[in-house]
Amino acid sequence: MKAKKKADYVDKILRRIEIVHQDQTLLQKVQQYVESCYLQDPAPLHKFYREWFNLVDLTDRYWYDVQEAHQNTRWKSKMLFGIMRMFVINSWTLSVFDTYTPWLDFQNHLAKELIETYMG
Repeated sequence: MKAKKKADYVDKILRRIEIVHQDQTLLQKVQQYVESCYLQDPAPLHKFYREWFNLVDLTDRYWYDVQEAHQNTRWKSKMLFGIMRMFVINSWTLSVFDTYTPWLDFQNHLAKELIETYMG
């Protein structure tokens, strides 16, 4: 009976060792794959972000720069001013794709154009 128990223990130990070695082999394969397919900087995701979303970050910064400092508790006027502010920032963002214009210059030019169009 003791011999059978010892044989069972040895079989269990051997099965566990076999599983560990199989898993280790799989882990080594994954490690080799990662090492062979390693991408140098900049990573594709980083390049994609810089090409398409960097301007979004810049626009967000301008949004917070022109955010009103005084409290506005009327939701309709707050919504109207928010839409108008976002319109100006989105217009600037679109215009930057053609030719870059600094933010303040764009605002001045837009204000002059709107005044000439609607007052002139």
